[in-house]
Amino acid sequence: ISYNYMLPFEDIPDDLVPLTAHLKELLNCATSQMPLLIFLDSVDQVTGATDANRMSWIPTRLPPNVK
Repeated sequence: ISYNYMLPFEDIPDDLVPLTAHLKELLNCATSQMPLLIFLDSVDQVTGATDANRMSWIPTRLPPNVK
């Protein structure tokens, strides 16, 4: 996302909580002229029956130009 929207890579956090917040900020960069489409493949490998919070980094509401 940073690459496509020409944003610096140095600002990307390493820890999960700040990284999740950073992702939400990046999603707001999408515009009607440059929409953002995200495909998640192999989601079954990310989620598990014992760890329901493993997908908590995915926002429940997306900005208008993000699908």
